[in-house]
Amino acid sequence: MNLLKKQLNEFFDRQFESEIVLQELLKEKERAIELSKKRELFGWMSMCLPVMACFSIYLSQRTKNKTIVFSVCPFIMIYGYYCDEVLGSKFEKIKNTAELIMSKEPHLLKPVGGTLTLYDIDKRIKKLSE
Repeated sequence: MNLLKKQLNEFFDRQFESEIVLQELLKEKERAIELSKKRELFGWMSMCLPVMACFSIYLSQRTKNKTIVFSVCPFIMIYGYYCDEVLGSKFEKIKNTAELIMSKEPHLLKPVGGTLTLYDIDKRIKKLSE
């Protein structure tokens, strides 16, 4: 009986570890796809921003209204944000900050009302069915 129990435990441990690896691979794939989409958008922004800047400068010269040039400033900020995200180390900064929060401030990550247990779920189901 102990041998069977030990074999079942080992089997479920291996199965659980395989599931963890699979989930990590799926997350990596999702992150790669997301980064790929952002890089594609960054390419379009790289073409669009200079055209917008030139058009704003031309329009401000033509209308003699210099404040039109300021309309490009938010787009320059957005472009810089995407530049840091796509080419820089923004993801690493976020990851390091998250690890710091997990190690130094774990109380911020606790769920409201404590950890949900099977007893709590059964209690809520019973309450709803009444």
